[in-house]
Amino acid sequence: SDILSLQSILQDKKSRGTFGEIELYSLLETAFGCDYSRYSKQYTLSNNAKADAVIFGGNNFGLLCIDSKFPLENYRRIYDDNLSIVEKDKAKQLFKNDVLKHISDIKNKYIIQGETADMAYMFIPAEAIFAEIYGNYPDVIDKSYEAKVYIVSPTTLMAYITAIKSIYLGQKKNEKAKEIEALLNELAIEFTRLKDRT
Repeated sequence: SDILSLQSILQDKKSRGTFGEIELYSLLETAFGCDYSRYSKQYTLSNNAKADAVIFGGNNFGLLCIDSKFPLENYRRIYDDNLSIVEKDKAKQLFKNDVLKHISDIKNKYIIQGETADMAYMFIPAEAIFAEIYGNYPDVIDKSYEAKVYIVSPTTLMAYITAIKSIYLGQKKNEKAKEIEALLNELAIEFTRLKDRT
């Protein structure tokens, strides 16, 4: 019954969108916990576009937008055994068009010069759909690279987030190291004064 319930959720486009957002938020919480200084949900940009999530990348990345997309209908039709080869070929083209439209929408809404990073992530919450795109649509991947809209799955997004997090932590360590160095320099001056007095 749980599987049937999930199938019912995935058939409805709005519920599917919510499912993708919940999975995205779960990954962000796993990586950053409840530290909302590192990321935000439903972030509104200056053009009034609302990204599902953003990561605050500091000086290294800026504001990195992530938008969840779940192009399921035509993907399912590609593997529907009840359809003819012609119908499946049509479904492949429609699936490709769906993904290209998502890439274009994300580029136009979530990459803003001077405000966001010069790239954005398109989060696909299903590994099978992500694998379909990377395995069978190299021209779509090329278009995504040109648009600087990188398609990610739960697994690959987690790897990217982990890399961003370690860069951020490295940056923080460097800042702390500079603070410690400045304090040690001040302390060295005080020791010199003390030595001169004795």
